Amino acid sequence: MLPSRCASYTGRCAAFSLVEVLIAMVVVGVILALVLPALTQAKDQSRATRCIDNSRLIGAAFTEYSDNNKGQLVPYRRKSPAPENSVVESKKQGYTYWPDLLSEYAGSHEIWHCPECQHGGDHGFGIGYNQLTDNESMKDPVRNLDDLASPSMTVMFGDTDVISNPDATPDSWVADPNARGQNRLQFEIPESSTWDNPKSKPHRVWNRHLGHANVVYADQHAASIKVSRMGFQEDAKAENRLWDRD
Repeated sequence: MLPSRCASYTGRCAAFSLVEVLIAMVVVGVILALVLPALTQAKDQSRATRCIDNSRLIGAAFTEYSDNNKGQLVPYRRKSPAPENSVVESKKQGYTYWPDLLSEYAGSHEIWHCPECQHGGDHGFGIGYNQLTDNESMKDPVRNLDDLASPSMTVMFGDTDVISNPDATPDSWVADPNARGQNRLQFEIPESSTWDNPKSKPHRVWNRHLGHANVVYADQHAASIKVSRMGFQEDAKAENRLWDRD
C-alpha cells in the first residue's frame, strides 16, 4: 500500500510542497513537448492522405470526361451558364468552370477542396488545373489528350495557391494567407502570358503537405512530389518540365 500524505491522528492531508508542484509542471511540460508535435504531424499526414485520395478521384473524373468526349480534355472554363448549385460561382456571368464540367463524373463535390483549405465563403478549393488548357492565356492551348507527348509525365492538377514570393525557388514558395478559393482553380506555367506579369496574382503549385505537393498526371495517376521536380525553374531541361505538353 502506498504511504498516505494524511496524518492518521488528525485526518488532515499535507499540502504539496512548491518543489513538488514545480517538478510536476516540468514533467507535464516535457510530455506535452513530446506529444504535441507528433499529434500535429499525424493530423497533417491525415489531411495529406485525404487530399491525395481526392486527387485520385479527380484523375478518374478527368479521364472519364475525356473518354466520353472523343479524347478532348475538359476546358478550364466554358462559355455556358453555370448550373444551379454550381461548385464554382462564376465571376464572369456565363462561364462554367472545370469542377462543374467534371461534376457528373465525380462521386462528391468535396473532392474539389483540399482538406488544408478552409471551406465556406470565398475559401476552399486548392486543387489547380494546368494552364495549358486555357485558351485565354495560352496561344496554343492543349485541347486533346493526343496533344500531350507523354501523359504519364504531364501534371494536369496539383496543390495550388496564390504565392507571395514568386521570385524564390519553387520549394521555397509560400502561400498568401489572404488568397481566395477561385484563385486556386488553376496553376500558372512559364509558357503562359501571365507567368511574369506583375499585374497578375501568381497562382502556382506549391508544397502544401509536409513539404510536398499532391499532383495528378494526365494518365490519371496521382503522386506526392516536391514542386522543384516539376521543372518550373528557368534552366529546367525539357524532359524535366512536367507541366509541359512535350
